[in-house]
Amino acid sequence: MGLATYATGIVYGLHPDALFVVIPALALPTKLAAIAYCSMFVIGTVAAMGGYTLAIGTTSAALTKERPWLQAHLSAVASGVAIVVGALILLSGAGIAVPFFD
Repeated sequence: MGLATYATGIVYGLHPDALFVVIPALALPTKLAAIAYCSMFVIGTVAAMGGYTLAIGTTSAALTKERPWLQAHLSAVASGVAIVVGALILLSGAGIAVPFFD
């Protein structure tokens, strides 16, 4: 499973969206500054993803002790929350007043 996760990250990094991360490095005056920018971006991204994964993993492990059904339905619950938040953002962008999104 570790290799598959790593490979997924590599393939995702090859996506053209990654160019928007590299473009600011091209505008920096020296190669050292560009390398420092890219390095700090990688370190910050890995730290943020690791922290998020730690928070989600710890929270879900604690919740499944009290509610075992959550383990089986965690993906569906997370997907539902993501859809609701996305819909609220779309409504807010369409000019509809949505609490906490104005």
